[in-house]
Amino acid sequence: MNTILTKFKNKDQSTSNQQLEMCLEVRTNNLKSICSALKICHENWIHDLERYRDESKLLKLFSNRQIMIMIILLTSSIHNQTKRVFLKKLYNNFTWESRNQERINEQEQQLTVECLSHYLKSLRISECNLSVENLLRLYDENRIQHGDNIDLCLKKLCQFLKEMFFDSKQLYPPLAEQLVGRNLKHGKNTTTMAPPTHQNEQYLVTFHPKTNNKSLLVTLEHDLDMETWCILLHIFNNKFPSSYQILWGSISTEEDILLFYSRIRTFIHLTFVVLDIDKMHHRLREILLNEQDSLTRQKDLHAEVYYFSRELTCRKGMKPYIIPRGFNADVTRARLNNNYQLLGCTPPQIKTIVGRAGIGT
Repeated sequence: MNTILTKFKNKDQSTSNQQLEMCLEVRTNNLKSICSALKICHENWIHDLERYRDESKLLKLFSNRQIMIMIILLTSSIHNQTKRVFLKKLYNNFTWESRNQERINEQEQQLTVECLSHYLKSLRISECNLSVENLLRLYDENRIQHGDNIDLCLKKLCQFLKEMFFDSKQLYPPLAEQLVGRNLKHGKNTTTMAPPTHQNEQYLVTFHPKTNNKSLLVTLEHDLDMETWCILLHIFNNKFPSSYQILWGSISTEEDILLFYSRIRTFIHLTFVVLDIDKMHHRLREILLNEQDSLTRQKDLHAEVYYFSRELTCRKGMKPYIIPRGFNADVTRARLNNNYQLLGCTPPQIKTIVGRAGIGT
């Protein structure tokens, strides 16, 4: 191709348009072949992933991207340039050893365990051993070898998660406990056995618009103000939710929505929240509302779901959520700080500036 283009540039008479067209056709066909192969690989990956998600429910708590990253992290460092490039981009300020290969391998293992720990801690499951020693042991026992096929990679990842959380009761409590727990949550102060019948619950949390200026509303990236924070903490019993319990509508894909509702149908004792519905693309909002309608019509139990919106009206299967009165920002802040202490986390140092530019507030 370069030779032909150079001849054209130099107005070489030995080169014709037909030669250029043939060359372009060959290049185009090669790209189409690569694209088709990648499409088949992706379809096989999604098919195998869904199959393993049915077998190992823990995989439903992670997005497809998170699962792919954990597979990269579990893969042996030998001949694994993908893992090294990923870690170097993630830890761009980390000082890597330049010459000693043994020291480089130690650093890579250290960062690998740190990343795996981050993903496992994000589930907020208390009854598991996340010590460095235990992580290293399970990492060595379930290490993925370079070149393993998709099926084997997912199998080893499932085994790694299963040994880490050993069918956590926090995720799979007995059915009687689930029903009694919900009665207590909604103010029914009783310790008797919950009745066998159970009504699935979906709530609409409606806010009044903060402003009538629609152009201002569009510029806001999200609706997570103090009022929303107070309601969220109340819904989650003054505890931090896990990331998989919240669907951010403004940045969600169709894949995210379907996976989220799969969690709702699987982990029926948990609570789930949908935020930023008003900022969703109309096609994705339609998919979301179709899933909500599907929950309404299904007979099997599903988890509680809360939909936060300023525009949505109550649909079939939804109940209006009565926002408690008397929320206090100082009390909420104290509860947030308490949660940070319980989790051993440092609160983010965020400074909020209120007001229009130039008014000095």
